Amino acid sequence: MNYNPNLILDNGAHKCSVTVDGKQQKVTIAPFDEMSITQANEIIRQVSDIMNAKYSFIQIIKLFDVSENLPYLSRYSQKALHITLKLLHQDELKEYVNSKAVEKENEKTKNSLVVLNIGCTSAGKTLGNLHAIIPQLYIKKFSSLTTIKESTNFSIDNCVNPIDRNLVNKEEFEVEFTLKTSEKVEEDVVSLIIEALQEIFDTIKSEVKSNDNSEEIWDIALTAGCERLKVNKDKTFDISNLVDFDDEDTVLETILLKGVREYSTKSISYRDKLTDEQLKMDIVRDIKENLFKITIDDIAYIIHDIQDFKNLTKDIYDQVYDAINKFSVKYDVIINYGQTICIKKRFDEINTKDIVSNIFGDKKQRKNNDFFSIDALISKAKLYFRNNEINNGQELIVVDGLGINQGQIQKGEEKKVAYNRVHAAMQQCNPDVIIYNTRLDSKDDYMIDVIQDLNDQGYKNRVYVIYGRADVVLENHCDEEGLDIEDLSDKELENFEEYIEKQYLNKELISLGNLEKSKVYLCDKPCKLSTKYSNEQFEKYTPKRILTNILEIYRENERTERIKLNKARIDQIINTLDNYSVFNNAYTMFKASIDGMIPMQYSLLRWNTLECGVRSLYYDGLGYASLYPSITIKNCFAKQFNRKEIKAVFGNDYDDILKVLLNNWTNLAHLIIVTFYKYEFAQLLNMRFNYELRTMRTITLTDERKHIVRNILNTCMENDDLDGPSAFRKLTQYVLSDIMY
Repeated sequence: MNYNPNLILDNGAHKCSVTVDGKQQKVTIAPFDEMSITQANEIIRQVSDIMNAKYSFIQIIKLFDVSENLPYLSRYSQKALHITLKLLHQDELKEYVNSKAVEKENEKTKNSLVVLNIGCTSAGKTLGNLHAIIPQLYIKKFSSLTTIKESTNFSIDNCVNPIDRNLVNKEEFEVEFTLKTSEKVEEDVVSLIIEALQEIFDTIKSEVKSNDNSEEIWDIALTAGCERLKVNKDKTFDISNLVDFDDEDTVLETILLKGVREYSTKSISYRDKLTDEQLKMDIVRDIKENLFKITIDDIAYIIHDIQDFKNLTKDIYDQVYDAINKFSVKYDVIINYGQTICIKKRFDEINTKDIVSNIFGDKKQRKNNDFFSIDALISKAKLYFRNNEINNGQELIVVDGLGINQGQIQKGEEKKVAYNRVHAAMQQCNPDVIIYNTRLDSKDDYMIDVIQDLNDQGYKNRVYVIYGRADVVLENHCDEEGLDIEDLSDKELENFEEYIEKQYLNKELISLGNLEKSKVYLCDKPCKLSTKYSNEQFEKYTPKRILTNILEIYRENERTERIKLNKARIDQIINTLDNYSVFNNAYTMFKASIDGMIPMQYSLLRWNTLECGVRSLYYDGLGYASLYPSITIKNCFAKQFNRKEIKAVFGNDYDDILKVLLNNWTNLAHLIIVTFYKYEFAQLLNMRFNYELRTMRTITLTDERKHIVRNILNTCMENDDLDGPSAFRKLTQYVLSDIMY
């Protein structure tokens, strides 16, 4: 539903009049003699954009905060934001003002200790977390968490000893998850079909190079399109074994031919004369001769209105929704899209393993026709446990981050994607401790770069490394050396650790900036050594013991009091940053990085990757693939701090101040360069199905979208009164005035 606010004159005042939920509403803008009609119309324009961008209440509150404190960086006035709050969120506004909900939430969590686990896939992050948190007896009931598929795009927060949950003892747990909205799921389904149609074109382009049989080429391409749809359904929704459309090839062919025909001509006589067979052969021939210039982007707005496309979308959507129905029936709980559901269980209940598998998926059961899972429909998830042996019974949040090399990554972009994923996870949870998980028995191409980068951004004293597979390496070592692992002496175990340190760790430790030995651990993630053998020394390799050690080291170095910077020190910091051109250099770097985020070359950024990136930004995410605007701008800013003169002005507090500064600075920058442009990102998404929204019709939709996103990034920190470096300076000054470290 689109809103259409109008400016009216009523009782001597400019007012905003708009229909909301079928009711006409009016909100006063200003008295007639205190504001010009031009100003009032500008307020109406802003209100229209804010309302139609579909901001949440809390997003508008954050934008209001920027408008109030940094008006020169705000796209919307306080007046427009306040009017929108009154029109759409009146009840929430009253509750917010009365209860100070945000302050209470901050107060509730400020004493929580947050540990972020990062690392490559198969590094054992999840298995280690489970063994550290829950009783050994029940690990198997959560084993499906270790098999979450690579297309899963949410991390899991393990909240131990939560202060806002009534968990009596360690035998109980709660699982809380939020489902995607129906709009998001439908967008996912539509993308699957569009990708399948694109696969047909791509396959024809490939086949014509070596095949002269046009009919055969078409059949091969159509088969490839169907296979792409099947694979995508399997990867995204786990439903290919449940959904079998016998006429899928016919449906895809019909959609594609109708789209090309409708795009090519509106003439009835042509459409009657141009048979499907002739059109197919024309497409193959024109592609072979490099004359076919139509893309899926070009015909997407036509395809969206074809009934066969709508039917196929609905068929897949219904099958996806069927998993929700099955879950509701099996567990007697009503769930639906967009809802947050909380289920409390005991470890020893018969269906505990089933419910965890049905929520988070289970690779081992995916081929079972009776198995279902709602994991593809989840946007975020938390698990709550009670274990007073951990963190002295105080709240601890252990975040199980996504694998930094997860999924398909374009060659050459691996380290950039890993950087983006690590820092996106950091922005989302603001960790006190970061644990990098790796393995002794495999090469890790990411660890050195990731940890060096974390060291440079204020986390030098907060990063720990856990090497998994100590159990396998130790058993192999004992076999090779002829040692009895059951009766391994203290000296022999010490020799083993020295061997590991020499063979695996020393060179890397030097590269990591002499990371203290006390922050590097050998770990037996499955607790195989401590359960299989009687040697008590193996206990030190268990995830629980290691987590305890890490928390103890962290507490020894933790500040007892939080410090706020005074004005004199802030001025000193800003002057030093000015002297070394930090703001100019950082802004220049950011502008130069736009080519890397949004490359115009199609092979470097295809339509589907761009679509995912724009969708992420529209939903206020941090980004996708190479498109992470606020993380990129953070990196450009952070790189300017690594010089001794700047470190000197921060003194011994350099790391602590830098960590908080970069985190808060990036959150604020995200509001300015992403959240404020939600309306524009909505228009970019709608362009695919609404041709009237396009303004650059001589180029492809993908290129037009790229130009628009590049323009947003090029101008988001600039206006008539402010240039980019000055914006960076004002942001930094504001953040420094408010941080506690």
